[in-house]
Amino acid sequence: MTLYKQRISEYCNHFHFVIMDAATAVQVVPEKYRQIYQQKWGTIRENVRRGRLSDIYHYPLLENSNEEMISKADDMLSNYTDKIKVNVAFGFILEDRTTEELKFFHPSNNTMLFPSPRLLQTPADFAQFKSDIDQ
Repeated sequence: MTLYKQRISEYCNHFHFVIMDAATAVQVVPEKYRQIYQQKWGTIRENVRRGRLSDIYHYPLLENSNEEMISKADDMLSNYTDKIKVNVAFGFILEDRTTEELKFFHPSNNTMLFPSPRLLQTPADFAQFKSDIDQ
């Protein structure tokens, strides 16, 4: 899951993230996905790219649960006090049914959760954002 956040304020907060290394990640994913995780770890790994106009927070989702997505969103959003715009994009590992070949698809504008970024400026906006992720 990649969270795209567009900065509206000139002020940035500093973040602390626990970064999982490739060896740890490979131990917690199912055996059939381990090779593709190792090959694509540079993209799959948790990272933050901060830019002048937008920041990108990338989190690997190791469980198939909305709770994990909400937790990651909370991690990112908890440090912001000003209004921000947010969208969510997903990367996928797909399996060919015939050949059982696995292919990784990067998070992109084609996999956005919302048609356009969500403006979050009130506690109700944050709550609605998390509720929409949960659905």
